[in-house]
Amino acid sequence: MTTSVATNTAIAMVDAAADLADVGSTDANGAMVFYSGTPPADAQTALSGNTVLGTIEFANPAYGAGADAAPGGIATLLSVPIIDVDGIDATATNTFARSFDRDNNVIAQFIEGTDYTTNAAAFVTGAELELTTHSLTQPET
Repeated sequence: MTTSVATNTAIAMVDAAADLADVGSTDANGAMVFYSGTPPADAQTALSGNTVLGTIEFANPAYGAGADAAPGGIATLLSVPIIDVDGIDATATNTFARSFDRDNNVIAQFIEGTDYTTNAAAFVTGAELELTTHSLTQPET
């Protein structure tokens, strides 16, 4: 049997995940770190041979309130586009990213082109990194 949730539950779930980006006190903001290589099986799996390509800092709060995605829930990242003024750290193809709370704990893992978009999939050292779209989603089924 497949689990399904009501729309209000999906919205509450995405709100809870969005709020995690603002938890902690080590850093002023949560962040998204971009990587090359094969994405790990899930957000809890350690990185293996992946290269950090760049980092952007979220606004605080990071995400807007959850809303009806018809079906499911969605929370959209605020203040996009977000630009990394320090530029890209390494030349490679961006394949995935992970979001972190203000204490640098992993929140979630995302796939380029599916869960977020940047100004270029092929990153070049020193070039501008711009996160152009990103949302958290929770399906009803």
